[in-house]
Amino acid sequence: MTAGTALVLGVTGNLDFAAGALIAGFLHHNPEFSGDIVVLHDGLSDAALAALSRLAPRLVPLPYDRATALSRLATAGLPDPAMLDRLGRWGAMTLAKFEMFDWFDRYDAVVWMDADILVQAPVPDLWQAGPLAWRALPQGALDRRRDVLAALGHPAGGVPLPNAGVVVARAALRTKGLRTADLYALAARLLAQTPARSVDELALWLAASAGGLTVQPLPQDLNHPADQPGSHSARIVHAIGPDKFWNAPPLRQGFAGWDRAHTAWVAAGGTVAPAPDRLLDVHPADPATALTFARNRAFWTGLWPVLGPALPRGMWPDLRTERAFQRHYPAGAARGAWVDLGRTASPRRLRLSIGVEPRKLADPALPARIDTALARSPELTLPRHDGRRLIEWTTEKPLDEVAETVQSLRDVLTLAMEG
Repeated sequence: MTAGTALVLGVTGNLDFAAGALIAGFLHHNPEFSGDIVVLHDGLSDAALAALSRLAPRLVPLPYDRATALSRLATAGLPDPAMLDRLGRWGAMTLAKFEMFDWFDRYDAVVWMDADILVQAPVPDLWQAGPLAWRALPQGALDRRRDVLAALGHPAGGVPLPNAGVVVARAALRTKGLRTADLYALAARLLAQTPARSVDELALWLAASAGGLTVQPLPQDLNHPADQPGSHSARIVHAIGPDKFWNAPPLRQGFAGWDRAHTAWVAAGGTVAPAPDRLLDVHPADPATALTFARNRAFWTGLWPVLGPALPRGMWPDLRTERAFQRHYPAGAARGAWVDLGRTASPRRLRLSIGVEPRKLADPALPARIDTALARSPELTLPRHDGRRLIEWTTEKPLDEVAETVQSLRDVLTLAMEG
């Protein structure tokens, strides 16, 4: 790779840590890269730009914001600026990649990478791909957009539809007539005439298809979805969708390379990424808790094929399996009363209980009626425990007695609820 190359990314000001981690990871695995790293941004702080410059001495920061995108689109004929709103908060930045198609007076090859990407290995061949290259989406993705293309009078054929997380463009495209203005013109038409949301990808596809350009499909390992098998061995992993390396514990814990890159970014003076805030109810950020959740899932999913068919009708299970208990509600009733199956120290015994949450009960007399119903069932011995939020009647049984006991608890609860 020579100085006539550039890595290009776009980032909003609140995601400086994502840009920092991407650059740190890329340079860690590609220390021989001598090109520019161009960061299109909508207001990175001076401190963030300084930290990025420490990571990448050949940093080229360029302002690009919603106003920039709207100016380009207006010139291209977009009739209403509000049409850009349907692309969401980061919609304008998804169009920033179009800018690099006018840079071939400075660069022989440019590679765009989305900020939610992790580079895990050397990728020198990226700058030899092309002159236009991207990972092809499955044919079905193009088929689902036939109506959009029909609205523009364009058949769904020709070149593969891109995932635009990684896009390679080389200077040979100058002779093909593909320029930045052409892509904004196509984006303006898509925004004005169709309901499309993946405007950047469709504009690239339309430009290549209409212009008769040859697209080199990139191998999957140069833009591998993080949620698909093989992502750990891929050279470039892409966290497509709302779950990112920084906000979702499965990705944060599963891809240690992102954490290492983030640490390098912080060491350069960058800001720490916010704590993960997605999927915490099923995959906690704390590894010990995540392990506990996984063990509980393994226990219940292993037990269910045997125990589930033997349980009585008239109860429906809560589908959560990460807890140490499994909750079953009476069919057709509110969620203020239930029967629980709970783990014990022995895998051959379960803790069984009737539970109520008084504040969720329409009938405050239900606990007293449960006491009465239990007193009329001498085969059941369930001491009552009154807690701050819950009232429970609890016993322990070996696995071969669980189904029969749950049926008795169901009958007690049903009788009490019927008054």
